[in-house]
Amino acid sequence: MKISVIVPIYNMEKFITRAISCLKAQDGPNVEFILVNDGSTDATLSIAEQLCADDGRFHIFSMENRGYGHACNFGIRQATGDFWAIYE
Repeated sequence: MKISVIVPIYNMEKFITRAISCLKAQDGPNVEFILVNDGSTDATLSIAEQLCADDGRFHIFSMENRGYGHACNFGIRQATGDFWAIYE
């Protein structure tokens, strides 16, 4: 069983390090974290890319800002797990 965790991100540069640290603390090889950058205008994307570069469980996607719901739905379409959850 594999679990996909979808994480929509938008202008979170003050909080993204803590959020990714919490996700990295989750152990288990059968989990993937899908970060969907919804058009951030701050350093959120670059921080996330740096923090996740060494962890193959993370997949980062970036798109124009289209809102939280669109980012969640996009993440769900990218998920390869048997189950998925939205991390807020």
